[in-house]
Amino acid sequence: RRWDFIDGVCRYNQLNASIEINTSIAQTYLSANYQDYYERWQGEAFDGLGTVSLNVNSRFSNMLGSGAYLNWGKGLARFAAAKANQTGYGISFSIKPIDRLTIEPDIDYFRMTRPSDGERYFSGYVTRTRTQFQATKALSFRFVVQYDDFSRGWDFDPLMTYRLSPFSVFYLGSTVDYAEVTTFPNEPI
Repeated sequence: RRWDFIDGVCRYNQLNASIEINTSIAQTYLSANYQDYYERWQGEAFDGLGTVSLNVNSRFSNMLGSGAYLNWGKGLARFAAAKANQTGYGISFSIKPIDRLTIEPDIDYFRMTRPSDGERYFSGYVTRTRTQFQATKALSFRFVVQYDDFSRGWDFDPLMTYRLSPFSVFYLGSTVDYAEVTTFPNEPI
């Protein structure tokens, strides 16, 4: 529970219930979660918000693992200051073709619609792949590439890590972003 100490008005209240199961079958982890919440946004109270989430993750072998999730419910479309139906789902993998190389691709999809007529506020996906190579105990390389369908943008993040000692680490990396840039009608070019 979060309170605004200036006026004593409750801004956010939440109740969570979940169940989690770990199995020895392919090191599988299952969970289900229910969340019910109330939120005050821009002076207006929104109650009856909540989501249900289901998750499963498995490690089939040292070389292959995967996970998936699904969530749905009622959320707050803050930009419209309105309740909305929301859905999200995704899948991820962990692939280790050789001992020192790990490749982790994933994709997440999100959608929010108006409850009265189903019109979409937004929908899209984000896909990401993280590649890690451990060259030696001291030297490793990581490369992350991501595409964000919402902004039509690409991110490229290479990173080299060199451990001089357990307490000294040298990093060399960068972030490169590429996105479509649009101008608005009244904006100078």
